[in-house]
Amino acid sequence: MDTRQVCSRYGARMKTLNRMFDAIDARIPADDWDALAEDFRSILNCDFVTCYTVRLPAEIPRRSNILMASDRSAMEDYFERQIYRLQIIDEDELPGFAPFKSSDYIDPDVLRNHPHYTQWGKRIGFFYIIFSPLLISSFELLVLGISRSEAGPDFDDNDCWRIGLATRYLRRFVQAQCASQPDGTIDLSGYFDIPVAVVEDQILLSANDVFKSWCSTSGLIHLEGDGRSLSYLDKNIEREIGRATNSLVNKAIDPAAPPKVQIALPIGGNSPNRCVLQIMLMLAGDNAQRRCVWFVHNANPNDAVASLGDEVGLTPTEIEIFSHLANGNSARSIANIAGKSDATVRWHIRNILAKCGARSQKELLARLFNETI
Repeated sequence: MDTRQVCSRYGARMKTLNRMFDAIDARIPADDWDALAEDFRSILNCDFVTCYTVRLPAEIPRRSNILMASDRSAMEDYFERQIYRLQIIDEDELPGFAPFKSSDYIDPDVLRNHPHYTQWGKRIGFFYIIFSPLLISSFELLVLGISRSEAGPDFDDNDCWRIGLATRYLRRFVQAQCASQPDGTIDLSGYFDIPVAVVEDQILLSANDVFKSWCSTSGLIHLEGDGRSLSYLDKNIEREIGRATNSLVNKAIDPAAPPKVQIALPIGGNSPNRCVLQIMLMLAGDNAQRRCVWFVHNANPNDAVASLGDEVGLTPTEIEIFSHLANGNSARSIANIAGKSDATVRWHIRNILAKCGARSQKELLARLFNETI
């Protein structure tokens, strides 16, 4: 059952989202994207709507494709000034953070604390900004952006998951319109410093050199001599990855919760090579193909975090959670990785902030990396 069918069961409670789906169904077959932007403006009571794709790496504005915008001059200014970056927190001393790693939308508070977005938004007249980015099969980011003025309401959780689900529904239409690049020709070497690969079942379609090196040294997953076939040195890992992939492909969408299209899977047990394998579905959940992006994150506490933790008296659990924050993971992702509830993780984060004398996670990371460079 697809996104639209599931959400239609929720009646009046889903009225706003169903109006967005109706607008997509009416406008996209006619290729009237700008009319869809105006529909979304009215439905969401906002001042600006845009949808675009950008080929990774996203620092190159000419690789952007503006599909719709209620104010095209604003979007052109957005790219000309190179406001968009794959790294939402892009100060040199902070770690890279790819927005699609954690959720179907970027926390509005993250954007609000980012000077490039806020300065650009205020100059254009946008005060509250939310972006919903997803990967599509050509390894481009599909981004739906919504903005409201200072006189309007801030975005709440309902707005976030509505926009996230609408982006997922839009993806099926955009997939057919974007110029797809065969997965085997995608060069991932310049995209990430961590191991990353495009995998379909046990076939490697594309990978960066870091992933191939990890396969040869991790003792967890092996790349066969043909350079394409993956084998698992531990059958438990094979079963866990299979179950995780199946749950993504077959997972029913819950309209009452923020949408998720990825799983963070700890593998390697207590071995020195233990890691977190982040599996993200590249195609819509009702598509027969099982193509996923794999990110491999180090699960061992960061040395710099451990040093600062010892200095300020962090507990082992707080050091573990701080390490995940330093690697760019959101609280929700950390909850999946650590096997804890969202509330527990957020409670630990508040304690970490207090012990480190930081007012925000951004300030916490700034202190960490300023002190360790």
